[in-house]
Amino acid sequence: MSVHGRVVDGRGRAIGGAEVWLSAPFPAWAGGATATRSDGEGRFHLEHVPPTSSIAAHAPSFGPSALTDLDRISAAEKADGEVDIVLELLPGGGALEGVV
Repeated sequence: MSVHGRVVDGRGRAIGGAEVWLSAPFPAWAGGATATRSDGEGRFHLEHVPPTSSIAAHAPSFGPSALTDLDRISAAEKADGEVDIVLELLPGGGALEGVV
């Protein structure tokens, strides 16, 4: 399966340099890794993606996008073995302080 799409912020603005993360199905999702980075216009493209994978994105100063399970995307959206998705990054979080 081919997966292509864009990484954007909450206002739909492109986020270049975001890490697009690909993982195996649950419960192994924690074993995922960065598969590519978005270009200057937020676009990315992946080839030969297993259809049971999950995909997400993250970038500095933003919270991560929601995890998208590719096997939950409808057959109509997987036309010709291609999927087009938008990964929306969340607003940046706060700071964590403390002593360990």
